[in-house]
Amino acid sequence: VYDDEDIDVLISNATDLLPEEERQMLLGLNGTGGAHIVEKADIARLILMYQQGGIYSDVDILFNIPLDEVLEHGRTALCLSTFHDFTFQQDLMCSSPHNSLFREALEIASTIRLKSPLERKGGWLKRRPLFELGAPVYNAAISHKVFGGPIALAEPQIRGKQNLELARVALETTNKVILTSKFDGCNGLFSRKPSTGPCPQLNKTEAQLFFGIKQWSHEVEERWTE
Repeated sequence: VYDDEDIDVLISNATDLLPEEERQMLLGLNGTGGAHIVEKADIARLILMYQQGGIYSDVDILFNIPLDEVLEHGRTALCLSTFHDFTFQQDLMCSSPHNSLFREALEIASTIRLKSPLERKGGWLKRRPLFELGAPVYNAAISHKVFGGPIALAEPQIRGKQNLELARVALETTNKVILTSKFDGCNGLFSRKPSTGPCPQLNKTEAQLFFGIKQWSHEVEERWTE
């Protein structure tokens, strides 16, 4: 589990992935105050996936299937699960290290931050640009690197029910080099509904209290309405 301090260290040390100006902006070293933890966490997980690879998940993602039942040693190089038919999951990722997909996502985010500086208050972005630097950036990189589409940040080419259905069909032809699944609230890449009984789910309220997780959008709105 990475805490706020760990995330700052990751960003500070990513000198080969993030321009100095961007690192100073995120960490508040330019005198404006550090970025919101959500913005920093979105960057940190991309750094981790590129540098180390492995499996990343948010703390409230359920695992109830042994990993070796899903991952094929020596073959599986990337996981691209979807959240229903809406978007590729950024809260659950797996990859071999140094996958250019994650480097491209970092580069897209850097361009947005530095080419057209976004308005900040005490280091924090408004809610909409803060959101767009997360999942939309990751999905734009997938659209370009995996499916050969343009980098369309506002409306990634793979977004939408029919496109994501076709994307999963295409990924299933990779013979487990790229794993895919559709998370439907119960079944997912590493979770499965039992044959009998209710769908297994984490009590997210308890998990959020334990890890000190807050509804970030409310925090951001409060700062911008002060």
